[in-house]
Amino acid sequence: MKQGTEKPCFFIKSESVCEIPFPMGRYFRENIFSVTYYPEGENKNRECASVLERLYRCLDYISLPDGSARGSHMGCTVDDELLKFTVHYDMFVYKSKEPV
Repeated sequence: MKQGTEKPCFFIKSESVCEIPFPMGRYFRENIFSVTYYPEGENKNRECASVLERLYRCLDYISLPDGSARGSHMGCTVDDELLKFTVHYDMFVYKSKEPV
């Protein structure tokens, strides 16, 4: 358990970000996130299955400051009574040519 947190809890991590240039100042950005769930109940596998269904619903679309993003490539594993969920949020972004 990281950071001395109490169960149940989630740990969310940005696993990878990749950016591919496209014409006209556009870039295709691939974002991969992992969500690890630490259950607390006696039947941890059942608790993980219940949380998994909620994660699929909650992370299908997320709100962003200028719109929304749809999750793809969602999947999970349950190892050592921990749920490990991954989701991709891929999108085009625009960059201005202003100096940094």
